Amino acid sequence: MIRTLTQCSMVITAIVLLTLMLPASAQTQAMNPESMLETIEIPGIDNTPEVTPEVTPEVTPGIPPSPSEWVRIARAMDCNSLAYIKSLLDARGQFLWAAGGFRDEWSTTDPFNGLIIVRNAETLEYTAMLIKADVDLACVIHTGQSIRSVAEATPDQ
Repeated sequence: MIRTLTQCSMVITAIVLLTLMLPASAQTQAMNPESMLETIEIPGIDNTPEVTPEVTPEVTPGIPPSPSEWVRIARAMDCNSLAYIKSLLDARGQFLWAAGGFRDEWSTTDPFNGLIIVRNAETLEYTAMLIKADVDLACVIHTGQSIRSVAEATPDQ
């Protein structure tokens, strides 16, 4: 009788767990580099691209461009939380390959304080992201089919 009650309670527990887990199931989607760059609305971030007039500086042959000839290009970036983007890239087999950054005091004009490059060691596919860790934000700036370090590209000496 105790064995029957134990089995019955196990069945009831399994049914309760299944009903709780059912709404948590995920919908899978095919993934490619273009799907990673689809725009996701993030509250508090303006996704409308900035329109800047196109400026074509006059370049004199043989004279290097002056600092005043720098041109700012507005480029829309697709951003999401660090954890979400990390989970997408982990699923693609892309893991940390290079990282860099600076302290917030170092630059007052750059909204990002870090750069991360992840790479699939087998296929060499990569993704480059700008990050702002203190607000849990990562923006994909580039994806590609292959990236190698200088040491990997140079034959053994």
